[in-house]
Amino acid sequence: MGFKMWDYKPADPERSAALRREMGISPLLADVLVARGFQNAAAANAFLWEGSFSDPFLLKDMDKAVERIRRALYNDEKIVVYGDYDADGVTATSLIFTYFDATGADISYYIPSREGEGYGLNKVALRKLKEQGFDLVITVDNGITAIAETEYANQIGLDIVITDHHSPKETLPPACAVIDPHRPDCPSPCKELAGVGVAFKLLCALEDGDAEGVLYQYGDLITIGTIGDVVPLVGENRAILKRGLEQMEQTENPGIQALFQVGGVRELTSQSVAFGLVPRINAAGRLGDAQTAVELLCCEDEEQAAVLAQEVNEKNTRRKELEAEILEDIDRMAAQSPELFQGRIIVLSGHGWHHGVVGIVASRVMEKYEKPCFLVSIDGSEARASGRSFGDFSLFQLLCACDHLLVRYGGHRCAAGFTVKTEHLEELVDAMSAYAKEYFDEMPPYSVPVDVLTSPAGLEIASVKELSLLEPFGCENETPSVALENVKIDGIYPVSEGKHLRLRLKKDGDAIYAIWFRMAPQDFPYQKDDTVDVLLSVSINEYGGEERLNAIVRDMRPHISRQERYFKAKQAYEKYRRQEPLSPSFVKAMLPTREELGVVYRSLCSLRGFRFGGDLLCLRIGHPKINYCKLMVSLDILEELGFITREAGEIRLVPRAPKRPMEQSQVYQALAVQLA
Repeated sequence: MGFKMWDYKPADPERSAALRREMGISPLLADVLVARGFQNAAAANAFLWEGSFSDPFLLKDMDKAVERIRRALYNDEKIVVYGDYDADGVTATSLIFTYFDATGADISYYIPSREGEGYGLNKVALRKLKEQGFDLVITVDNGITAIAETEYANQIGLDIVITDHHSPKETLPPACAVIDPHRPDCPSPCKELAGVGVAFKLLCALEDGDAEGVLYQYGDLITIGTIGDVVPLVGENRAILKRGLEQMEQTENPGIQALFQVGGVRELTSQSVAFGLVPRINAAGRLGDAQTAVELLCCEDEEQAAVLAQEVNEKNTRRKELEAEILEDIDRMAAQSPELFQGRIIVLSGHGWHHGVVGIVASRVMEKYEKPCFLVSIDGSEARASGRSFGDFSLFQLLCACDHLLVRYGGHRCAAGFTVKTEHLEELVDAMSAYAKEYFDEMPPYSVPVDVLTSPAGLEIASVKELSLLEPFGCENETPSVALENVKIDGIYPVSEGKHLRLRLKKDGDAIYAIWFRMAPQDFPYQKDDTVDVLLSVSINEYGGEERLNAIVRDMRPHISRQERYFKAKQAYEKYRRQEPLSPSFVKAMLPTREELGVVYRSLCSLRGFRFGGDLLCLRIGHPKINYCKLMVSLDILEELGFITREAGEIRLVPRAPKRPMEQSQVYQALAVQLA
């Protein structure tokens, strides 16, 4: 069980006190607002209450797009919406199709097959659309890098209007209009719109700027796509969701109503949409034909909607099964080839891995190993990958640096994908590793944000309830993270037949209860009366007419007084395992003495082995001269000499192991030579 870096936001008691006075809010909410960068009451109130929309024509080429579309409508041209197979692309496709269909336009939609065609425009599809008599293609959530495909469309007499939100290359496609807020020459302030958000702006422009009217009609679709694409929920995205969630409460869309049923959505929040609706829409495109999801969202018949919703629900169940199978493969890799997980980035490949789910699994691998990750699905002569990252390490910039090896690629800083010839995969992995080494001597640490440090006494019902003013929660406006330091575990209670734990946490005479979901008692690495730091998300539940604190454990660890130094040692150990040069001071700090090695071994003997990983073991030993790096080298030596075995983080003692001096260890010898 590894520890994560806690990213404490800077506190400012004076500014917090000023917000409390000027806004009449609780200390808890004021502290969170200050932690999130609000300098004064005006800025905070603008975030909490205001929600205006900018002129859609500030988006570069919007005037050209509107002119070309209106001409197509006037001339009764055949129009096709060319979408993408994720929730963002599906909702954007449904939005544009439904809007034009209501006007009586000759409108259709097309979404390429994930398995057969892959992401974005392709020449075969464009040729078929031309043969079917279409005159105009409007892309949603794709097209910004489709230079060759757009040139081909021009050659065959098919006009293209591109609406996208992905990062462009230096050259833009030669389309009739290219609307993308990430264009360097785009003056619009809406830089973080989802694909459906850009499509929303297009409809606003066609409706002469009537954003409220468009949201009234289509806010449910726009909300689902915005949540599904995990864009920052600030600015206009936040305004979209506040209005959209209200509109969804009264939605008359039979498809969305059917999704509520199969997704078990009872209380409508951004989180319930993210976990109840979005995965099911995504599953249609991941495992089959995303057009099923578009049919569902555009459906006007309740019975048909129920059938389609059940179909996407079944695909979502299968998606979970495929994820579990890939994760089992990765666990085996970790046991058999641990060196694959010791680089600055993790790139894993497998034959037959379903490409539609590798992106989801990449997120889980990234979180578990705290490194940017690509998972590559090999299928014959080509391999396709999805990746996830965090911090300042941009996957899109990484792929740009390796584009000479790629068939195609695209994405963002934190999520990207590529296709590569299988014969070039090994060379690509080497190029990625070289890029990471050149530009990141030390990778950014995987961290979790901490909005406020408080105590059990600070979590009063009224104060916690006030945090709901920050909703809707999501990317860059996450559910507030509340840290409690040096609290005692006063009680441990299994719930739901041991599937979860309920913990009583106490400090200075005050106590709260918190739930740790999916933490079985046998996997809990702490004991009653242990003192820990705990990170919580908090809200208020109402049960039987009584309001109660709902605290959910997000992370827990023994108190680390100097966490920067602690994680620095972890990075040094990884450099050592990669056989990268280290300064003599680092080598000296990680080489154990005979006495220190004895402390580690005797500690393991008293614990009868250890199965919760090196992080917790280091703090359990608590020796002032044994840092994380020295502990891990000590374990390497003990394993090499036959005193212990390690597998999947569990350390086991070898019975009756013969005594051998540590000087016989090649690990010890290699480090000692560097100090000679």
